[in-house]
Amino acid sequence: MFQLYYDDLATFTRDQRQIIFDERFNYVEGQLVSNNAGGWRYLLEVASFYSPPFVPNNSLLLAGLNYTRGTEQIEDKTKFDFLNRLAPTVAFLKSIGVWSNPHPWLDLFVPGSAVNSFVGEVAANLTLADTGLGPILLYPVKTNRFHLPLFRVPTEEIVFLFSILRTATPPEDAVLTRMLSDNRKLFEQNRDLGGYKYSVDAIPFDKKDWQQHFGRVWGNLVSAKRRYDPDNLLTPSQGIFANC
Repeated sequence: MFQLYYDDLATFTRDQRQIIFDERFNYVEGQLVSNNAGGWRYLLEVASFYSPPFVPNNSLLLAGLNYTRGTEQIEDKTKFDFLNRLAPTVAFLKSIGVWSNPHPWLDLFVPGSAVNSFVGEVAANLTLADTGLGPILLYPVKTNRFHLPLFRVPTEEIVFLFSILRTATPPEDAVLTRMLSDNRKLFEQNRDLGGYKYSVDAIPFDKKDWQQHFGRVWGNLVSAKRRYDPDNLLTPSQGIFANC
């Protein structure tokens, strides 16, 4: 596992694009992390899977990447420890009583052509309090890996998943309302750039929003709903098929 730090967003996303194009790593994720001065730096977390005696060449894996030299952290983990690496964090959050707080997440697919301007603007106005100390993810995906018509992503070769995994702290109605309002505002900004939401999130949505989200496949979805779920038993609380 490699943890590589960047101080510049454009350099960070450029390196991310490069490593998913050449597929030199088996795992790629990125985060915005606090720089302890009220701003953000960028963490690239990548991994190369292997079984001894075949050991990856770290120099080749890191060649051409423009992370801040001297910040890199490299360690070996077993496959189980890699997959289970968040367990200590979960245990800590439970121990301090915030694990069961509301988690109004924001999850967006941002067009690759707009990611630096959009995320840069968001980050310039984002504080740790806005996230409830939750993580902020940013990493690229290839849209040619998605084949199902109802999974909506921007019409570009590379898009970025941008997620603010908020925790409502303290778990009060006013905090939750503010976070949901912020989610809606950022969703609309991304939508107007050609982006979509990743529907594991907490963004207030109504039927008109869902119609816009599904676009040209909306009619097919409504027809399938009427045929296979005429009593509207599935996902009634989402409001997707209200009055259809």
